Amino acid sequence: EMLTRTLAGNRRLYEENRRAGGTLYPFAAVELTRGDWRHHYGARWQELAKAKRRYDPDAVFASGPQLYFT
Repeated sequence: EMLTRTLAGNRRLYEENRRAGGTLYPFAAVELTRGDWRHHYGARWQELAKAKRRYDPDAVFASGPQLYFT
């Protein structure tokens, strides 16, 4: 299916970009895993996760990208 091929192609490009030291701005046509998000936020991941649990326990904000904070 076209969507599956597109997402797979986007994933390959994302991986190549990341290996080259690039960054992805989160809202793109690539399905990101928890590991991808952790890599994206780097050393600030734990701080962000703590704030997310404290200030948005019901996951109302930025719920679409599935940041996997739980």
